Amino acid sequence: MSEYKRWIAYVYSYDNGNKGNNIGYARVEMRESKSKITIHINVLSVTEPMKVYLYVRENGRMKGIYIGDIYVRKGTGDASFVLNSQSIENSAYGMRDVCGLIIYHNENKYFGSEWDDKPIELKYSEGIKADESVNDSDTPPAVMQYEEEAPEEECVEPEASEDTDIQSEEIPEPSSDNDLTQPESHKEKVADAAEEMMAKYPRMYPFEDDEMLWCIRIEPQDIGHLPIDTWVIANNSFLLHGYYSYRHLVLMKTADKYHPSYLIGVPGVYHNKDEFMAKMFGFELFKPMSSKEDMRGEFGYWCISITDIV
Repeated sequence: MSEYKRWIAYVYSYDNGNKGNNIGYARVEMRESKSKITIHINVLSVTEPMKVYLYVRENGRMKGIYIGDIYVRKGTGDASFVLNSQSIENSAYGMRDVCGLIIYHNENKYFGSEWDDKPIELKYSEGIKADESVNDSDTPPAVMQYEEEAPEEECVEPEASEDTDIQSEEIPEPSSDNDLTQPESHKEKVADAAEEMMAKYPRMYPFEDDEMLWCIRIEPQDIGHLPIDTWVIANNSFLLHGYYSYRHLVLMKTADKYHPSYLIGVPGVYHNKDEFMAKMFGFELFKPMSSKEDMRGEFGYWCISITDIV
């Protein structure tokens, strides 16, 4: 079984070298052969693409490795990069050498995440500029770039203590791909993970009926505690829009004794326009807080089942 590590790190703004507010996060998934870095930032002051670098430290200097660009749309930037874990962009450095990342706007304004608890000082760096990188290869970076809608707000995800910039955890890699394609196996994994979360996370029950056995309050990064098949939901733009509007999600279990289902709910108000968008992103069910038959204008949760995702 190959080693697999996953962690989430904050991204902060830097103005004239001074560290500012948290404006987003980077999710890192590292395997022996391939690694994936997913970035989400909220920056209202930037409209043009920015270059993304990983950096290593050598002889007291930060050395940048260019991995691609991030595009900002309506104040939100999202990007995902798949890299060779042993040789990032054909360089002499692997993911184990990396100390953090830089999103470069200009020499006075940039965004960064330090993974080694040492300060980011761009004046002591090389290869981190708007028009060049240390990647000497003609091969373009292995980048999967995408854009998603999200409200123009300061990013507060993920939650952690004030002194902690990185949340880390080690998760064993699945033993075979077949395990992920067997519905019964997936359902058991979902049930085990969800029940474990239920015992640790804040309980809430926003509904007037008893259709749900229990509900807990979660955030997008908490989806990482569920089976790997569900992780894609954490980057769903409809889910992120709802989360940044209402600052929470819910994980729920139906009260069906013999065939229970586990759902993720995104808060919102029922309108025909929102129903169309919700279904387009996979949220087929709207569960209102009230028991009224007419749901129009009612607050509730757009739901997606994680029991049947394979």
